[in-house]
Amino acid sequence: MPPSLLILGTSHKLQCGGANVSASETAAFEKELLRICVAFNVGRIAEEMSDVGLAMHEVLRTTGAAIAERLGLVHQYIDLNSSERAALSLGDHAVVSLIIENDFQDEGASLRRAFGIIVGEVRERIWVGRILEGKKWPVLLVCGADHSLNIEKLWGALGFEVTVVHQDYEP
Repeated sequence: MPPSLLILGTSHKLQCGGANVSASETAAFEKELLRICVAFNVGRIAEEMSDVGLAMHEVLRTTGAAIAERLGLVHQYIDLNSSERAALSLGDHAVVSLIIENDFQDEGASLRRAFGIIVGEVRERIWVGRILEGKKWPVLLVCGADHSLNIEKLWGALGFEVTVVHQDYEP
């Protein structure tokens, strides 16, 4: 089966569930994940998430990880962890140091925004590479809504089938 990708963009708050999301929202998200997995015969769930993100949202796993386990699917978190970001100089430290050392004032905010865009683009390319390493297809990618269309373009540029199931899912 050729590599095909389904993209579900949403908020990380909903993706992680936990105390900050109502039981009805979590249930609706679970139901939608199940529907997509069954309707498209998903072989794997990949998520924009890392140990840092899980800790930040105060959960041990995402709703997608629970659904993958329930359905017997392969699951993977594909985002960079803090040590990987540091190794690639993608942490805030580099840009904050530059702003401080050069006494940027108003330019500092625009520099941080521009750096954030670059970091996001690098991360998205790494996610695509990590997804391509897997063996089970099709893949359901759960990511932040801001990344949905960028990933669609990247995947499409490879010539593989891609479907945005939800650009920004909300129950």
